[in-house]
Amino acid sequence: MTGPADPVELDDAAGPEAAPDSAPEPELEPQPEPAPAQPFRRRGVGPFSLRQVTIAILVVMGTAIVLTLATVPLGSTEPGLPVPDPSAFLIGSPIPGLSVGDLAPELEGAGPDGTVQLADLDGTPIRLSDLRGKAVWINFWASWCPPCQFETPTIRAMDDKYRDRGLAIVTTRISLLRHPDMLDS
Repeated sequence: MTGPADPVELDDAAGPEAAPDSAPEPELEPQPEPAPAQPFRRRGVGPFSLRQVTIAILVVMGTAIVLTLATVPLGSTEPGLPVPDPSAFLIGSPIPGLSVGDLAPELEGAGPDGTVQLADLDGTPIRLSDLRGKAVWINFWASWCPPCQFETPTIRAMDDKYRDRGLAIVTTRISLLRHPDMLDS
């Protein structure tokens, strides 16, 4: 038997209620399960991956190539007439012209209704005698003539540049109109 001075042994199976003088053990909270690891995703442009951006670029480039090939003409793109270059055409055998100091003939001739004389756009007759002392460039042209169309900007530039230095340019349009007596009725 045990007396009052003998120590009392406690049963470990009784738990914390059996030992009121010992400190209670804190209860552990259950830990949440870790989220599954997501694969590392590298961003390209905004929310799009580099793969998506690359595919979009390739689709746009492919579409551009297809549209370019679809719009290329199948035939020749050359115009029907060649681009005219200024050149001289020998129509007949050369004839002697004027020499230095000779007077040029006036710009008039015999027509079906009498004398025909060149006039400017205002109707004022043009006489070479009025242009004496100037360098005179006489140009005959036609609206249907490609070389004539090609040289028109050059002639205008020459007139603007050299008019004050004494250059007079007289241009005469060649018309395909026939005399009224020659027209079919």
